[in-house]
Amino acid sequence: TIGVGTEPYDVVLDPNGTYLYVADYGSNTISRLTLGGNSLPTGVVDTITSAASGGFGGPVGLAITPGRVLYVTGWDSNTVQAFNLP
Repeated sequence: TIGVGTEPYDVVLDPNGTYLYVADYGSNTISRLTLGGNSLPTGVVDTITSAASGGFGGPVGLAITPGRVLYVTGWDSNTVQAFNLP
């Protein structure tokens, strides 16, 4: 197992099957894990944080478009934020 924050809530796989994104409600972050050859996460590569005051406001939902845009819903902030993925 790999720890990602204090209250992981949702996961989504990128269109290429390379990264797994985890929404963590407790820490207001999104973690990106690299998938290995056997599709098991090999570790946290990056943490996405929101520029908005208060972070994501409790991220609870994730979606990725085929064009590599990550959408994050914030429970506490009543918002949806979009991020272009590399």
